Amino acid sequence: MFKYQLRRLFGKMWFLPFAFLIILIVTRIFALNRSHYLGELSNEIYSELDRLCAETEGMSLDERYAYISEIPYEQDSPRSEAAAEYRDQLVNVCYAVEGVKDYLNNGEGFRSINIPQDLNRYPELYKSLPEPQSINGIYFKRFLRIAGYDLTPIFVLLLVGAVVADSCEKGIDKQIHISRSRRSFYITRELTLVLTIVLMCVLTTLTDLAFSGLLFHPEYLSAPVQSIDHFVWLPVKMTLGSAVLWIFVMELLGALISNAIFIFIARRARDMKLYLLISAGAVSAISVASSRLAAVNLYGSMGINNKESILLNAQYLPSVNASTLVLPTAVLGGALLCICAIRAVRAGLCR
Repeated sequence: MFKYQLRRLFGKMWFLPFAFLIILIVTRIFALNRSHYLGELSNEIYSELDRLCAETEGMSLDERYAYISEIPYEQDSPRSEAAAEYRDQLVNVCYAVEGVKDYLNNGEGFRSINIPQDLNRYPELYKSLPEPQSINGIYFKRFLRIAGYDLTPIFVLLLVGAVVADSCEKGIDKQIHISRSRRSFYITRELTLVLTIVLMCVLTTLTDLAFSGLLFHPEYLSAPVQSIDHFVWLPVKMTLGSAVLWIFVMELLGALISNAIFIFIARRARDMKLYLLISAGAVSAISVASSRLAAVNLYGSMGINNKESILLNAQYLPSVNASTLVLPTAVLGGALLCICAIRAVRAGLCR
């Protein structure tokens, strides 16, 4: 039965995997072109910045600053431009965090004007922030912007339409329901859909990492997220690798919940056009709401949402000693467990 489901998905509808890959690549090229900031440095300068980060690896903060300060300035020199960028990062990120910690621990003065607004409210939080590393943060920034164009919910919509909605429209599901092998059929179909969705999410994340350049700099994945100037005061302890994993988990949870919702719509609509209309409307509504409301964006993984905005707007929750990033994890994870439990009970009652 499992082989039948695979033949049906990848044999009869062989064009679906190719369409997924083509759309994935095209959207990533588009997202990469849209992911550049105004005034962003050239690739040559970023390459030099990578070299400087490698050259100063293992040095103390003061040693890194002294090393960069000794690089002579040369007009139109990528290395000089990279050194200036590196120096700004040391002042606005590394020295800023060290200065805040020194102030909280022994009352010494700040070393940077870059300080968190809620410093006096949550001093223990900022005392415990990890020490930032000197890295080229452009790759992680590009990853977040590219990940904001994730079309996984739309891929799931088409996948369920091809596998479930089509069968409901033709009445095939009614014939299977009275068959002796219906249990095996439904189990293998669910397993095939889930494994396909997991594979799509993995490929999407790997593609995002590759197009952003972060995949080719794995040494940066172990750096604290506070090493990026945009997220220096992010109220959570996580590495860049953990942030990538968190985004993957959110997309996977959203895709699996979307799968269950789309199957429900397909069974009720029993018409392909109506199914596509309702499901596409749901994805569009969530996407629009996510782009307009920060509170919705946090849970908008069932649509297309802005990952960079989620991290930038993360706030500290003293009651659980964590950030608001735990909220969508708990809510979406709990929702998925409830959906799975309900579907399992209904499936057991029907047999």
